[in-house]
Formats: sequence, C-alpha cells, structure tokens
Amino acid sequence: MVGAMSDIGNLRVVNEDYLDYYICDSYQLYIIADGMGGHNAGDIASKICVRMIKEYIINEYFDGIDLELLLKNAVQFANREIYFKSLENKKYKGMGTTLTLSLVRGNKIYIVNVGDSCFFSIDGREITKITKDHSFVQQLIDNGLLSQDEAKDYPNRNIITRSIGINVSVEIDMFIINNDKNFYLLCTDGLINEMNQDEIVPYIENNKNDLYKACNDLITLAKERGGRDNVSLIIFGGTSNDR
Repeated sequence: MVGAMSDIGNLRVVNEDYLDYYICDSYQLYIIADGMGGHNAGDIASKICVRMIKEYIINEYFDGIDLELLLKNAVQFANREIYFKSLENKKYKGMGTTLTLSLVRGNKIYIVNVGDSCFFSIDGREITKITKDHSFVQQLIDNGLLSQDEAKDYPNRNIITRSIGINVSVEIDMFIINNDKNFYLLCTDGLINEMNQDEIVPYIENNKNDLYKACNDLITLAKERGGRDNVSLIIFGGTSNDR
C-alpha cells in the first residue's frame, strides 16, 4: 500500500521537488528529492537524481547483493551525473538537490539521506524521525544555540549544508531499521515546515486504506498554512500493517 503526491505550493513558480517509487517481488524502492531553491535548475537536479538512482538500482540489483554498497554506488552515480551536467551547461551551474530514499527488503529498511528531506516511521499514534537534517538550523540546534520551536521560524532555516550534485562526490547518511511499524513517510521540507510532526499522524490513521487521500489532505493542510514551498510526500505501509 502506497500513496505519493507532489504539489507546487502557493508561492513557488516551479516545482523543484521530484519523487518516484518502484515495487517488485524482491524489494520496494521509494525516492524523494528537493531541488535546491535559489540555485539554477533545481527541478532538473531533483529529476536527474531520482531517475538515475532508480535506474541504477533496477539495473544492478540481484538477490544477495550488498544493499549498503548498492545504495552508496547509486547515490554517487547520480551525484556525478548532476555535477558534470552542471559543468557542461552554464544555465545548470550550481544546481543541486536533497535526497531521501528507502529500500525495503524483507524485514529491513535501508534509508539514505542527504540534505533536509525527511524519513519518519509511524506506529499507532507515535511518529519518529529517523533521518537527521544536514542544515544550518540543525547545526544551531546541535550546538544548543536554537530550540526546536525557534527553528521553525528561523530566517535561515532553508540553508542546507550537504546536497547532491555540488561536488564530485557526496557524503551520505545511511540508517538500517526493522520493518516493523505500521507506516513510513518520506517528505520534503515543504510539508514539515508548515506543521508539527505529531499533526501528521491522524491524517494517516484516518486514511490508512487510502494513502493517496492522506497525501492530499496533508498537502491541503500545508497550503492552508501558507504553502511557502513545494510540498511532496510518499507514504507506504510496513509489514506490521494489515494490507
């Protein structure tokens, strides 16, 4: 069971978010990216990132493959594609994107994160953020200079400290968790910047049999609260969810 949706929001001229997923007998792959606002061709960067990673994994996957190595190689492949494309064409100079992906195989979920898009696990009424943002605001929080509440309205909250495509290689965060929760959520910061994460849960619980409606309702809420950025999310059911 999966729902996925992307919206331009209320203020942006271009939707720089891009998402996709792929489901087969061996694994499930979910990918979301947010092209860097204020940079050239952020929408191009996010699209290349998602498409290249999906293509690489589909082509290179085989039963028994080292998934950590597969995912690292896929991300570096996409990173290089964006980086060299930005050098070839002046209008693409400086383009980049965030990335959050999850690959589900059996009872494990492999999560990769670069930037400030997020991955959450949801179990009943409890929501847990698995990823950690690579952002200026997160650094201030880590150093005790800013609280979580203050961070929501901090003027430089959109500055990210790590992204895909800016350098010839990229450092990634990888998390491996048990696939034992009801639902999982990948989203760009356009969603989470407009609401507290706890507010997300009822929309999923109330639409557990129609995750596209859950996505639509959450996007509607984000836009009602300003919709200052593009808003994109993927929700999928875990093994503990009766499907």
